Amino acid sequence: MADELDMNELQAIFDAAKARREEIDAEGWRYLDRVSRLPEMVDVYDAEFERLTGIQRKDWGFLVFASVLQCVRVILSDLMKNRLSDQESARKTPLHNNDEHSDRTQRRYYATIEEIDRNPVPYDTVLKSGLVRRNHPDLKLSGMNHRFKTAGHDLLLGAVFGTANIMTKTITVNRGAFRYDTYHVQSRVSHYSVSGKPVIRDVISNGASTELMFMHIARRMEEEGKDGWTALGHALVKEFVHLMSDVRTEHSLPLPLVSSASPDIARVMQACGLDTMNVAMFGIDMLLTKWINYAIALMHSMAYDPAKDGERGLYDIRTSRVVLVSNEVMMACSSVMLAVRLCMGDATAGRKFDFGGSAVALKQLWTVPEMIEKVKHEYISSKLINYLNQ
Repeated sequence: MADELDMNELQAIFDAAKARREEIDAEGWRYLDRVSRLPEMVDVYDAEFERLTGIQRKDWGFLVFASVLQCVRVILSDLMKNRLSDQESARKTPLHNNDEHSDRTQRRYYATIEEIDRNPVPYDTVLKSGLVRRNHPDLKLSGMNHRFKTAGHDLLLGAVFGTANIMTKTITVNRGAFRYDTYHVQSRVSHYSVSGKPVIRDVISNGASTELMFMHIARRMEEEGKDGWTALGHALVKEFVHLMSDVRTEHSLPLPLVSSASPDIARVMQACGLDTMNVAMFGIDMLLTKWINYAIALMHSMAYDPAKDGERGLYDIRTSRVVLVSNEVMMACSSVMLAVRLCMGDATAGRKFDFGGSAVALKQLWTVPEMIEKVKHEYISSKLINYLNQ
């Protein structure tokens, strides 16, 4: 009886093991079938990802709005890049005195407030007296090079040297390696007009001292008190207004500190288009492009509806695609404008290209697809794991 019971138990164990083996075999065959279909499922989930993250009907309004904003920005930026003549830029600069004329007194290292206001800045002077031509033959100033040869035209150091020049009727010239020479500027009769009226122009009359220039200003502040500080304020405003009037001109201004380090390098950089106007517009274009991208992304993100838009992560991909495509449209718009100008023979077309906005667009083209591929990889991997575990 015991042997018969043992045999029944053994038979039951054998039957259970056999059933389990058959179950495992069936599960194995089902798993092998899923594995064999993995390439097909990768394509299915890839298409599903593209469908869920592609630009959809809801996104088109944001895309069109963003593209229009970017193209309008390109057009407005293009208009701002038009260079003006020195005279036209001066007329359009706020606070600029368009009735300036040279009538400086002979008093050295001292300009009255009236002289500061009505005279042109002394560091625009390029005419040299016979004394200066004899004693300083290496002082080569002209209308073409004086902006990177004079310290007053530096956007940073000009606040010091340019203001000091205006207060003392002097001009400070860059020697390179942050060394400077200073000269006196006087108003002299250049010639007589047909009617016999004398024509007065500013002339670099003779050598001066940079140290004495600053010492006279410090003494004036101490002795005159409020009047001295008022003169300093007038000179500082005149310096700022003059620099602003020079920025949009044909030759603009050198980049800060470069001309003091080396006037020759500043001249070469200006010839290559690296001047204050172009660099400033590059920065403005870049900042405005980023601001529009951020605003569009924020508005699109606020329009998220969990019931209709699915997972938040996938919706964010749609946001990135909207910004990316609008940047591509912007770059295409700028490229078309460049091509049209080149076909029309515009020699200055290159510097009007939207380099700042294009730099942002190129970064988008580099980073967004990489980010999308990373999210897609995670999405497909998660789906395949769930598929194999079914």
